[in-house]
Amino acid sequence: MRKALFLICLSFFPCFSLFGLNGMYRIGFGTPAKGIGGVAAGFPQDTLSAMTNPANLVPVGKRVDLNLEYLRGTRIGKIRGNLFISDIDIEISRNKNMISAEGGLSWTFFDGRFAMGLLIAPQAGGVTTWNKNDPFYPPSDQPFHIDVMYLAITPTFALEFFKHDVWGRHFIGVGVDLTPARLKVSGMQGLANQGGLLGGTSYPNHVTNKGWDYTFGWAVRVGYLWEFRPWLTGGIAYKSKTWMGSFDSYKGLISPHGRADLPAYLIGGVSVKPFRQTTIAFDIGRIYNHGAEAFGNPVFTFADPKPHGASNGAGFEWQSTTVYKVGITQQLADVITVRAGYNYGQLPWNEQVDDAAAGAIYLPSTIRHHLTFGATLDFGGQMINAALIYGFKHSIHGPLGGDLGGGKAEVSSDMITFQVGISKVW
Repeated sequence: MRKALFLICLSFFPCFSLFGLNGMYRIGFGTPAKGIGGVAAGFPQDTLSAMTNPANLVPVGKRVDLNLEYLRGTRIGKIRGNLFISDIDIEISRNKNMISAEGGLSWTFFDGRFAMGLLIAPQAGGVTTWNKNDPFYPPSDQPFHIDVMYLAITPTFALEFFKHDVWGRHFIGVGVDLTPARLKVSGMQGLANQGGLLGGTSYPNHVTNKGWDYTFGWAVRVGYLWEFRPWLTGGIAYKSKTWMGSFDSYKGLISPHGRADLPAYLIGGVSVKPFRQTTIAFDIGRIYNHGAEAFGNPVFTFADPKPHGASNGAGFEWQSTTVYKVGITQQLADVITVRAGYNYGQLPWNEQVDDAAAGAIYLPSTIRHHLTFGATLDFGGQMINAALIYGFKHSIHGPLGGDLGGGKAEVSSDMITFQVGISKVW
């Protein structure tokens, strides 16, 4: 049943492989928001902004948005000075070119004070494919590959519950993420044989080369939006942890017992119109990675050997992180709006932990600095939107534990994405 549901989703949105950019999450949802660094908590522009703040659904009104995104990323891993293997460079992103899609529909009722919508978007995941076999003992007989994707299908409801000449307009919203997910892993025989870089496992027969596995989860999104004046709006929103079922085929890789929950996320923001055709907006968010055991649990150590897959098994020791987003929109004419923005996300890796950098070799890319641009052509109810995101190259580096032969590991990442979409407003 879970597999059938997922395949039905894929028939409408055929390609979802992407990188995590702010941790496991994308920098934002919707082409207009991506043009301004992902800002959306206090700045409703399209239906997909309700993925950030469900209360945005009423102000955006009756509309539909469909977007297609192309991503190209480059990642290189390096291991130096290890006692057990020679110095090695690993091309981590052999699958450089990826496509994803997203869409949203909203409709208003009761004089525009109540809205219902359906939003569909990939919210987390990535692809990592090495051009070499895992070299750590016992070595793998094929290149490492992981493909993971979480899709959010989010029915959303929003209400304007208060309106006052002095205190402005107040909106609340709620959405429920229905989250099918898929996972495929190969080339990790080292872990399956109680060795390798990541340490031991509780289920050696459920680590690698099991084909596609599917599971399902859910989360709740709630949000509040306050339009104090037509030129000043603020919002705050919270997404709960996504409670996932287990990837049973890979329960020896993921702690606990194959369940890879997604972390909770709190975000708030404001938008200001200093001039009638200019809007400046800012968001700040907190991703609670430590609450998702698969990512937040401590890394495996021989001093405290908690194997992968156990109830309190090894993870990647990700820290909770803060994300900052800022952007500006400028309407140049009735038909043209341009955008620019910046997104900064703290890296989740704890560089003080031995093997943290080496663990990054196995996971999807995260980027610290993003510069974004966008534009909209408005033809009176029909719009064409575009956004460009450039993730600046950065590196994470750190030591390998003495039990693994010492030395250092380094992972360098950069990426560029281009998204184009169409919108219809009634």
